[in-house]
Amino acid sequence: MINHDDCFEIFQQFVPGLQPEQWKNKWESLTISERESVLRGFSFLNRPLVKRLLYRCAVSGLNCVPFSLRRFFIDLLKGLRKGSSHPSVPSNLFHYRQSAAYRLTRSLGERDSQPEILITYDLDQNECINYLETGFNLLHSRNLKATFNILTGGNYPCSAQLVKSLSKQGNSLGLHGHKHDIDFGNRSPQHIAASLSKAKEILGCSVNGFRSPALSVSPGLYTVLENQGFAYESSLMVNHPFYVGSGVPYPFKIPGTHLIEYPILFQDNVFFSDFKMADDEALKRATEVLDMCLEDGGVAVLNLHLCIEKHHPEFHEGLLDYIALKGLGRRSLEQYHLDAFQCGAGNV
Repeated sequence: MINHDDCFEIFQQFVPGLQPEQWKNKWESLTISERESVLRGFSFLNRPLVKRLLYRCAVSGLNCVPFSLRRFFIDLLKGLRKGSSHPSVPSNLFHYRQSAAYRLTRSLGERDSQPEILITYDLDQNECINYLETGFNLLHSRNLKATFNILTGGNYPCSAQLVKSLSKQGNSLGLHGHKHDIDFGNRSPQHIAASLSKAKEILGCSVNGFRSPALSVSPGLYTVLENQGFAYESSLMVNHPFYVGSGVPYPFKIPGTHLIEYPILFQDNVFFSDFKMADDEALKRATEVLDMCLEDGGVAVLNLHLCIEKHHPEFHEGLLDYIALKGLGRRSLEQYHLDAFQCGAGNV
């Protein structure tokens, strides 16, 4: 589990020049509840234990269900996290400034960082692939770049031609796993390692970034990712209505590893699957939290799905227009990572 010293290591990345004595004074000024909130946000166990156990049991049954029917049952499982079939939409959906981690960061000093928006798409079913060419065109017409996280054992062929196409026009490739195992992060290290090895073998090329299926993460997953040569990971949320989040929109090196975590600012499936929003309302919510993140000099990682976006063109195109007008989104996550962490920048 993460401790006080690990938190200091993380917050040094958020506030360059942070001194131990300054950190100690600020940390001790927090209430017990605030300290627990910060520690929980960086614990890398983003689901309550009961739900992790439920998901694990459910996956065994899902493996026996035809792929075409699995989405229905997965949506039922995701419905359990809401606690209601018709949950009310939080007025501050995906907002993070109320978090103890954000308030602590601001109290420690000003950040001198350039904001960025990083577009990512998870390709977890055939419907995503069918809409891929349209997605490419929407990005290219706005001079935007994206990272495509591919699932190698989904219900579509992971061909060499498909893999190559995902890196064209300045876009980049990330791995989303082999099977869409919604409890992947909590499997044994041996299971995780074997699954990742199989996925990389099918992929047939090197890959630096990973996003866990269903955003399932754990310290054990990070250890395996580092052992297998991954450079960065993007499965932790900044703030989420149902999961634990980091509370701050800044990438950071995970303590005890060389992996960089890029927390996700928002997911499209929360807008449309969980809260059944209309396109215009979802776009308003998305741009509100993006404005907030950019004002804070944050790195806004967007978790999108082409199988969702094809049914919400007003939202999707409006979001891409917003990003283009800001003059951002011109680098993929892969390129941003290379620029920020492998060219001597050190922190972002």
